[in-house]
Amino acid sequence: MIEHKYVGFICNITNYQENDAIYNVLTANGKQSFKARGIKKITSKNATSCNYFMLSEFITSSKTENSKQTLKQACNIKIYKKPLEDLLVSSSYLFICNILNNVSQEINGFDMAIECFDLLEKNFYPINVLNYFLKNLCNSLGYAPNITGCVNCGNKTNLISFDFESGGFICSNCFDSQRYHKIDANILKDLYLFLKESKYFDLDRVHSNIIFNYYRDFFKNVLNLFYHYFDFVLKCM
Repeated sequence: MIEHKYVGFICNITNYQENDAIYNVLTANGKQSFKARGIKKITSKNATSCNYFMLSEFITSSKTENSKQTLKQACNIKIYKKPLEDLLVSSSYLFICNILNNVSQEINGFDMAIECFDLLEKNFYPINVLNYFLKNLCNSLGYAPNITGCVNCGNKTNLISFDFESGGFICSNCFDSQRYHKIDANILKDLYLFLKESKYFDLDRVHSNIIFNYYRDFFKNVLNLFYHYFDFVLKCM
């Protein structure tokens, strides 16, 4: 038997038979999957370390390098407490887990997830953290917007709208009321500062909520992806 050791967080759990489960774990080296036999039994020694909201070490075994793995042992490294205390924080944590589980073949979001989990643990506004996550996600997937001027003509003045589908800001000359809607200048300013800054940016909460809905509309209407995860977070606000 070959033994494997991983450090990561659980991004998906699938119940299997009566007392077993299959786990997807995101690590610094990508997503790993394994079966945990008897994990749902009250006597399971690994059950407490195989939950969301924690970073754990997992030791698995398999017959060959490429065959299916089975959990042997798990232990906690870090437990995130804020998701256990706040519904919006827990929904935000699961939002990140679910999306990264789905895009794991395109990108490894382990580092961005850990950074966001730490921000949530430090009590930063969850929607601001999710906007930061979504910005990095979009950049990694190739959907980074152009923020140097109007996406249609390059004009750097009289910017009155923003459209994720078009890829950036819209000026008054290129504005089409059938395609775009005008956005308050203060929101546009915050949106520019947020997109320009590579590090975490603490937005006004009202503006942050509006930008989160912009992302939701983009993922729903353009990409047709993950919008039900957005809706779950919005219900928890």
